[in-house]
Amino acid sequence: MKVHDRCKTCLLEQSARTFFIVGLDDKARKDALKYMEDFINERFTPERITAELGTEVHKELKRITGKDPYDIEKKRSNKAALALVPYARALIERSDDHLFQSFKIAIAGNLIDFGTYDFDVEEKASEIRDALMDEFEIDASEKLKEQIKNSKKILYLCDNAGEIVFDKLCIEEIQKLGPVVTAAVKSGPIVNDATMEDAKVAGLDGVCRVIETGTDSVGVNLEEASMEFKEELTSTDLIIAKGQGHFETMDDMKLPIAYLLKAKCKTVAHALDVELKSSVVMLNHTLQENVFPHLNPGKETKKEPQEDSIFNIIKLKQSLSNITLPKWTRRWVSRMEILQKRAHFSIFITSGVILLAFLSVSSGYISLENLMGASKETMPAETPKIPSNGVVIGGAGFIAIFAFLWVRIENLKNDYESVSKDIGEIKDNIKKMRNEVEENVREIKIDVEKETAEIKNEIKRSS
Repeated sequence: MKVHDRCKTCLLEQSARTFFIVGLDDKARKDALKYMEDFINERFTPERITAELGTEVHKELKRITGKDPYDIEKKRSNKAALALVPYARALIERSDDHLFQSFKIAIAGNLIDFGTYDFDVEEKASEIRDALMDEFEIDASEKLKEQIKNSKKILYLCDNAGEIVFDKLCIEEIQKLGPVVTAAVKSGPIVNDATMEDAKVAGLDGVCRVIETGTDSVGVNLEEASMEFKEELTSTDLIIAKGQGHFETMDDMKLPIAYLLKAKCKTVAHALDVELKSSVVMLNHTLQENVFPHLNPGKETKKEPQEDSIFNIIKLKQSLSNITLPKWTRRWVSRMEILQKRAHFSIFITSGVILLAFLSVSSGYISLENLMGASKETMPAETPKIPSNGVVIGGAGFIAIFAFLWVRIENLKNDYESVSKDIGEIKDNIKKMRNEVEENVREIKIDVEKETAEIKNEIKRSS
């Protein structure tokens, strides 16, 4: 996922927070913040990947502070999350769908701040309970369950310390369905991402095999990743990736990936077309081919879709294959699928009726002697044939065919007109979306300018 103008402000705010955590005095904090502002500006280009730039920034923060800034916070987060395990496990056990509930708890752990000094178990338990009331804004949980059931090997990419405790509960439920899970954590500290030390504190190594990515990068960096991690990544049946960092670095990979995350920043929320802080269970395009096999952008269709036909809606879906479709578009795709099924059903029924009519006509010309197994020599000369009955039956069959076809053609015509109208509405909505995006871009630029001015004023005041 590419950077946005607002990412610059966000990275600068993260830098300021890091300097506060490590306890720099005002003078040192001012100088360090000015240095990081220049550092970010020098590396900020429209083609940069958000998580890759974030990795560079946080590695530089580690270098100039001389330590892991989030070490104490991560340890405190693990301790606090472990205190909530009995409560979280009880919520899973009491639910009708244990796996679905474990998804919700794992994602809830992605939002809750366990690192506060004034941590209160009851308060955080209440936050988890409230988070479980939220519906998934993008909900592919049922499809994910099917993928889990059909998988033998699953790679689970952990996100942060603290929430890794809830990842353990989720992995336990996944393994009850049969697959063998391998969890992956970072090889070195980066922000508050989980490392092998955090996995052991959470007890994750007692539930499944745990490996390291070979890097201390945000998300997944294949250029620096270890061979063990790469082999696991490419040989597994399913990858479950936790958190925004993995989405930002893996959204264009041709791998079977399911994302469990909270949209915690505006850039990610905008990319997913969801509200800020929405919970998301989402399959990437490699897995979506099982949802819409005929719309899989990676497959070549046997026949090129005809222009000016209902299949234009397929072309529209393919052209938007690199983004998550808005809700209003998904509805039209479903209608097109229904129309296809109705057309196939009509062809099947019509073929059956034609066959029956043919048999009826043929039966009308079977002579009486053939029905009785007699020869012409043993039958009277005046033995009657029965073509008249066959003609009546056959004629009635053909009339029924024409009547049936007429009704089906009218129905398909109406469906075609309806879908054509829907395509027109989609085009209008796309134009409307383009205008809204342009307006949002203008508003975002204004917001970024305001936020930048506020930060500069804050720096001046601190000096």
